Amino acid sequence: MKDKQKRIDSIKELLKKVDDKDFNVYFFVIDSKGNPSGSLEYVYSVAYTFKELGYRVAMLHQEENFVGVGDWLGSKYAELPHYNIAKENVEVSNVDYLFVPEYQASILSQVKDLPCKKIGILTNKAYLTDVMPVTATWAKFGIGDVITNTDGNKKFIETYFPGVRAWHISPCIGNAFRKQVDVLKSPVVNLCVKKPEDVKRIMKTFYWKYPLYNWVSFRDIRGFGHEKLADILNEGFLTVWSDSDTAFGYAALEALRCGSIVLGKIPDEPNDWMVSKDALTPAIVWFDNYDVVVDMIASLVRTWTLDAVPDGITASVDSLNECFTADDQKNEVENIFTNNILESRKKDFHIMIAHLESVEEDKEESNEE
Repeated sequence: MKDKQKRIDSIKELLKKVDDKDFNVYFFVIDSKGNPSGSLEYVYSVAYTFKELGYRVAMLHQEENFVGVGDWLGSKYAELPHYNIAKENVEVSNVDYLFVPEYQASILSQVKDLPCKKIGILTNKAYLTDVMPVTATWAKFGIGDVITNTDGNKKFIETYFPGVRAWHISPCIGNAFRKQVDVLKSPVVNLCVKKPEDVKRIMKTFYWKYPLYNWVSFRDIRGFGHEKLADILNEGFLTVWSDSDTAFGYAALEALRCGSIVLGKIPDEPNDWMVSKDALTPAIVWFDNYDVVVDMIASLVRTWTLDAVPDGITASVDSLNECFTADDQKNEVENIFTNNILESRKKDFHIMIAHLESVEEDKEESNEE
């Protein structure tokens, strides 16, 4: 009887820790060595939102010479506690939470037996199919919940991982990306394309075909940190964006926030915000192959110099700019984690207590008989 009471008291202590937010929320991260990464940005953004909601957050990694995200994502993210689990002893209790992104699915076998609650993160399906071991599933590693950055990824989890609860928490666009009203746009075309050879291809073919537009300049904007990138996007009137296998499309939204017209290549799988009423959003001027891109740039140069940007583009941009805010993400984390995942865990604890108490009552009635 005393042993059971100790177990009941122990579970009640866990419940109190949950109510008091007296537990750790860990996030596994990789080191991009100072290179911007949309998937990594999402993880840090969600982690910081947890911190703002009063949870005790820490980032875990296994890197010998960890560079971090300070130079490109910002100091507030770099200042989150970081621990190298290859060198430092990190205590994990059964009331803690551990978030594991899909690009680190290969370590799932190492964390499978940890006593904490494990939650997956899916930002890019391609990473998951590349890294997740054959025949492995989230559930096999003790993961019953996965958060995703798009509704499309949520549906992917629900389709291919039955029994796993999928939750959609939207990314947020950093506060650095906003239109600077005191900055005049210049005849600069920002190039945000994945392949270096495409930068040369666009620039050279444009000048070959439109030599009279030699007053238009081009700038490769890959690799800049948020603050510098926001200044660049505010200066250029046009941003050419191409990322066929994008998981979300941070770069396009960041450019729109800074008042830049966006000429975008249609991704292989356009995600939630790119589609409006079963059609691609008019907030972006779309193209499907590079053969037409220089003509479209020339057309947009003429449109911009005549101050004749269509009202449909402006209205759609204004609508998108109201989405993906830090407050939106905070509300979603609060609803999904605090009001659902955490409440479900508390319910499990209550069930365990009720079960232990009912067993004891049954024994007492049996002894009386």
